[in-house]
Amino acid sequence: MSTGNAPRERRFGTDVLWVGGGIAVYGLASFAFLALCARALGEGPGYTALALLFTLLNAVGIGLYLPVEQEASRQVSALRSRGRATAGALRGPTTYVVGSLALVAIVLIVAGRWLEVTFFEDVTGMTAVLGLALLGMAVAYLARGVLGGTGRFPRYGIQLALDGGLRIVGVLVLTALDVRSATAYGAVLAAAPLMSTALALTLAGRLLTRDEDPQPVSTTMRALVAASLGSQLLANAGPVAAQLLRRADEVATAAQLVNALTVARIPLFLFAAVQAVFLPQLAAYVARHERNRFSSSLRTALLLTGVIGAFGIGATAVVGPAAVRLLFGPEFDVDRTVIVVLAASAILFMLVQVIVQAMLALARDGWAICVWAAGLVGLLLCLVVPLGLALRVSLALTAGSATALVVAALALRHVMRGWADATQPVPTAGIPGTTTQEKSP
Repeated sequence: MSTGNAPRERRFGTDVLWVGGGIAVYGLASFAFLALCARALGEGPGYTALALLFTLLNAVGIGLYLPVEQEASRQVSALRSRGRATAGALRGPTTYVVGSLALVAIVLIVAGRWLEVTFFEDVTGMTAVLGLALLGMAVAYLARGVLGGTGRFPRYGIQLALDGGLRIVGVLVLTALDVRSATAYGAVLAAAPLMSTALALTLAGRLLTRDEDPQPVSTTMRALVAASLGSQLLANAGPVAAQLLRRADEVATAAQLVNALTVARIPLFLFAAVQAVFLPQLAAYVARHERNRFSSSLRTALLLTGVIGAFGIGATAVVGPAAVRLLFGPEFDVDRTVIVVLAASAILFMLVQVIVQAMLALARDGWAICVWAAGLVGLLLCLVVPLGLALRVSLALTAGSATALVVAALALRHVMRGWADATQPVPTAGIPGTTTQEKSP
């Protein structure tokens, strides 16, 4: 059995502040990165290619590798809460990372030219940058999963802050050298996560513990990855849809939407601080059979998310278009209605994410897939509405998130009723001996 590894009580507020500080730096760095790139490259194929790279990394990269953080975090956290060794929790996530990166490499080799023509405005080398950036994201998410699961939230925040800071350093160096290559700026997105992870783990000490007679930890990434890809496709489908549906006179619409989304989704960076601490905390509550604390934490997170989102919509309505011009340059403009609709889609998406986090903590990954699938159906149906491209895509994102929220609320109600029913077992993240069977409180 594991020794000396009893979990410490976490101070939720302090953890959120550490992670929030890191995310604040990372978020500001993302704005600055895109803004500086827009001014260096100007409105044209180079910046459009870079903006689409940024979007695809969010959609595909986060979709593929956020589950690595989630799985590692909930497994490690649940094992620690029961006083067990934690090293075995990384077998599944690590195997998945290696296999998925191999598959990504094959796809990029086979379809690289098509991707460059379709999404990257025929900018040479951007597909290779995409592959390297996905590698960096995989490593960073695996490290953050371990840091989150072991309660090292200060280092978690430091890793994020370093990632953002290195992006700014990279783009400033390229700008000082008067580099005009979109591929060079894209390479910064690949180098920053690898370097920041190495720095954050330096002198971190022993993060995981081993057992002399380890018990296997069952883990499956398929459902979690499917749910994550669905969520990120819904969140980032706007610029991709605009790129695919554009007319000849709408070439810049995809880049414009990336800029508008960057401003409209500022609240998502604040929410991410809550999310990083939220899942391992809920997983620990489930492992300890603490249904009341689970429910209370969920209500608090929903309320906090609603407040953040309401503030975001109001601020976007007042200063959104001006903020886009200030950040990205006067040639980049966006309609006020479009950016407010995008902000509404962001708050709906955040509320869905909170509910999905609860279902992931309860190992109800299948329900999460249903939620995001419903959202994608709602988005696709709305894309056929005959409106201007930017407004049509913005409304489709909002409709998709609203559909997902309705399905998520109904699914959570069903799952929580099952937990309250003494006849319904509640699994906890695939850990042997942790299936709970609670009596109604």
